[in-house]
Amino acid sequence: MKQLIKAYNLFYIFMAIIWQPFQIYVLKVDGAGRTIMILSILAIVLNIYEFWKQKKAFTSLAFICWTVLLCYSMWNAFDKGFYAEYGTFAFLRKYYFDTFVLLIFMMLELKNNKYICLWVIWVALGVYLLICLPYFSLNDEGRFGTEGIGNLVPLHAVAFLFVSCVFFVEEKIKMWFLAGIVVVISVIIYLSGTRKAFGAEVILLLGVVLNNGKKRNVWAWLRLVFFGGVLAVGVYYVMTRTTVGERLQEGTDDYFYVQFVENNKVNDLFMTVLGDRAIQYESALELFHEHFWTGIGLTNFMDASGGELVLHSEYMVQLCENGMIGFVLLMMFYVLFIVGLIKNRTKQGSTKTKMALCGLLAVLFINFTAWTYCQNYVMVIYAVAFSYVYSDYNKIINNVKKNSHPSQREKFQQSLDRIFGPAPDRV
Repeated sequence: MKQLIKAYNLFYIFMAIIWQPFQIYVLKVDGAGRTIMILSILAIVLNIYEFWKQKKAFTSLAFICWTVLLCYSMWNAFDKGFYAEYGTFAFLRKYYFDTFVLLIFMMLELKNNKYICLWVIWVALGVYLLICLPYFSLNDEGRFGTEGIGNLVPLHAVAFLFVSCVFFVEEKIKMWFLAGIVVVISVIIYLSGTRKAFGAEVILLLGVVLNNGKKRNVWAWLRLVFFGGVLAVGVYYVMTRTTVGERLQEGTDDYFYVQFVENNKVNDLFMTVLGDRAIQYESALELFHEHFWTGIGLTNFMDASGGELVLHSEYMVQLCENGMIGFVLLMMFYVLFIVGLIKNRTKQGSTKTKMALCGLLAVLFINFTAWTYCQNYVMVIYAVAFSYVYSDYNKIINNVKKNSHPSQREKFQQSLDRIFGPAPDRV
């Protein structure tokens, strides 16, 4: 029975990751997502005992902080009000329930059997891309995308690349195989013209090179220099000859320009990263000053600002829609996450932990121009990175137990041992 439950958990993880394109392009029914909701509820019911048994996997301070943020955001949404086209339950599922359930099941199975779960996640992300790619087409903006999915395809490609990089530093795949994956992912990002995906890819590739765990001989340094040169040429080509580069440079256009700081060079850097999203930052900061502590409520930015787009920044979502309380919780989450990874680097291996840290840095970059709190591709990165954190917590608990004061019973036994000597071993 236990093995059947584990198999179902992996099946649930697989289906939860591929569900959106599978429902849109293959199933073509159940747009309300009742199927995945039933699978989620069944998974929770089957694993109630397992959650209790493996509770230490969910006791890292970073995960607790993330859970508190979600609970606060939910309460704040009810307090401020929200628009739910398909009803309250659908709203809660979309923005809270679905991604959180996926996160905890990935964390659970990564603890139970890390590499099997990683393979399932990796295959699921690959299937996600394979389902979407036949529907890749040129849109009015001159960028390739998929109807109903938007730029989630290149962002899921980033998550696919991250898991591939983890496999590489864990020595589960060869360099040539990773190189082939990088080529495919680069083509997807190039065609889509997604700036945040391009920046995240560069961060992950730098992580692979700089976190090579093998000894640095002359050949290794030559390869590093060669890769750095290729990466520099590639970035130059992207910036000067592609849609991604055009969109990165549009931030300096007068139409999008917003003066955040007095230093022009620093401001130009902000504008290069934010591009046309800078206008949303300006509106969000104005609303934040008016609703400082608790914000305007999740998903209320369009109505409050009179804009036509959802707030495209995780930082501004928390600051503007959840106020200073939500923003501080988000920053605490990332700080605790990074501290946990750094503390754990000697136990899991410096190379492996650094790759997880690079995945987190990629998310931090994506956060500038995308909301990520309810995105599956981000939950994949969080879950894999969490697998390098919770063992650190377990070791802390064990050390505390060893160094804690003995109970009255233990003190009595120690007194007897001092008087009569230790009890003989029982046969």
